[in-house]
Parts: sequence; C-alpha cells; structure tokens
Amino acid sequence: MKTCSQVTISHKLCSVKILPRTGINKKELYGDITSQAISRAETQNPKEFILYCMAITAEEDIDKGRPSS
Repeated sequence: MKTCSQVTISHKLCSVKILPRTGINKKELYGDITSQAISRAETQNPKEFILYCMAITAEEDIDKGRPSS
C-alpha cells in the first residue's frame, strides 16, 4: 500500500477445511461440500462480513493440479 494512513479492515477472513482425512473428495460432491463449508463459516460468524478465497487443485482435467489462473 502506498499510504501511511491508518487502514480499517471491516471484514473477517475465515478458513474452513474441505479436504477429507484420507483420500480425495468425489468430484460430483464439490458443490455440496463447498456449500456446507460456507454455511459452517456463516453459522459460526453470523454478524461478520466474510470474504471467500477458493484455491482448488486437481490431479486430472486441464492442468493436472497446477494453478490455471
């Protein structure tokens, strides 16, 4: 940042693990798993403005686990 002024941050950053203890999640469940994770964060922080960052990797498809963007 190019300022010496005080910056007020009015949001909260949450982290929700969506990986299973072993193995991998089934691809067809990605949407439901993500929805449950977001619901969990919102339930635990009902009065907060929450930002979401979704970094996803996969061993198959387009880039074989490498970031595509």
